[in-house]
Amino acid sequence: MLDDTPHAPLERASTTVPRATDPGLWSYDPHQDILYVDAGTWRMAGHPEALPPSDRPVAEDTDRSAASRTAQPTRLAHAEAGGHASGRVTSLDSWLMYTHASDRPRFLHSLRSFVQPSAARATRSSPADRWTHERRVLHRDGSIHHLRSTAVAIRNRRGILAHVLGYDIDISQQPLEKRQQQIDHRLLERQKLESLGALAGGIAHDFNNLLMGVVGHADLLLEEIEPGTISHLHVEAIQRASERATELARQMLAYSGRGQFIIKPIDLHSLIAEMMPLLEATVPRRIVLKRPFAEQGPALPQIEADVDQLRQIILNLMTNAVEALEQCAGLIELQLEQRYLSREALDQMLLGDRVEPGVYVMLEVTDTGCGMSDRTLSRMFDPFFSTKFVGRGLGLAAVLGIVRGHKGAIDVVSTVDIGTTVRIYFPQRSGASTR
Repeated sequence: MLDDTPHAPLERASTTVPRATDPGLWSYDPHQDILYVDAGTWRMAGHPEALPPSDRPVAEDTDRSAASRTAQPTRLAHAEAGGHASGRVTSLDSWLMYTHASDRPRFLHSLRSFVQPSAARATRSSPADRWTHERRVLHRDGSIHHLRSTAVAIRNRRGILAHVLGYDIDISQQPLEKRQQQIDHRLLERQKLESLGALAGGIAHDFNNLLMGVVGHADLLLEEIEPGTISHLHVEAIQRASERATELARQMLAYSGRGQFIIKPIDLHSLIAEMMPLLEATVPRRIVLKRPFAEQGPALPQIEADVDQLRQIILNLMTNAVEALEQCAGLIELQLEQRYLSREALDQMLLGDRVEPGVYVMLEVTDTGCGMSDRTLSRMFDPFFSTKFVGRGLGLAAVLGIVRGHKGAIDVVSTVDIGTTVRIYFPQRSGASTR
């Protein structure tokens, strides 16, 4: 049972709220998954009314159910933080009902990662005690508002996370210069991808031509040299090195989008099920591998893709997730899902500006590893970029090229010391039925 006595940090947290911007206050109890919001927060989140008639104000709640009893500490925290007298107990899903569809999973993943056990055990002075996230909200008049949520972890006397106290600020009126900078940044990113793709493709093509001569002459030498001799072993070593070099050239061609694809209808669910023995063999025992979609059955539409290239994507993402966990225990989760992506959602993704809105099949790989800084995240798909001493930096670059060749998009969410989620979106097969 948590020690829910009042905490001094609550009063300090309330003084940090910038009152001039009229923030909306909220408190979240991660142990019971209960959220308390004031009227301003509820309205700011896009709900048409501050307190709908179907919801009971907290002040009038006399029900002594378990949910009501567990909300008491949350109301106390809210009152100490200077919240309004009227409010409501709700769930995260209800609160985020009007949050933009592409922002909702990011927000939930980020908040729940903030309150997960690794963060809950942090010390009072840990940087993990503060959290910030931005999201878009669709209001009743059709306008889109940009909100920034900021929260602090409130701990009991034993240093255990009791609940989270936060506030929202509407930042929709941010300077136009900042938005223009974001547009310019996306344009530069696209130009960089085009330039690096052309360079890598040209190098790979010439390199591959040279390798054909090396491999051909090595084959001829093996036929003339007696097996078992030193010379025969040396030529075999040349062959093996040439095969590795050919694979590198193939990955560079994949990055440039010039790889050779054999396109046919693919069921991703069946493909991953077929690959599971190989995937499980690549994951050390200290790491738990989950695939919740396996219980749902193959209910997703097919995609049109090259099966070998898809296997390469899955293996590269899994290898990257395992390396992110280094020598620690952790979790890797594979997920499949069908989603509709709007133009606005695609514009926030890598390669999204090249494809059209529609129904996509999402392949998601999540790990609880070391995560990435913004600088690393911005370069993770660059060819020859690697944070590993022995890394070649072509695995994820090949993933980018393959997804580009399949007219897909990529979305990555990563937080240092919490983990990374990579989502690959493939357009569903033409004429396939949607759920």
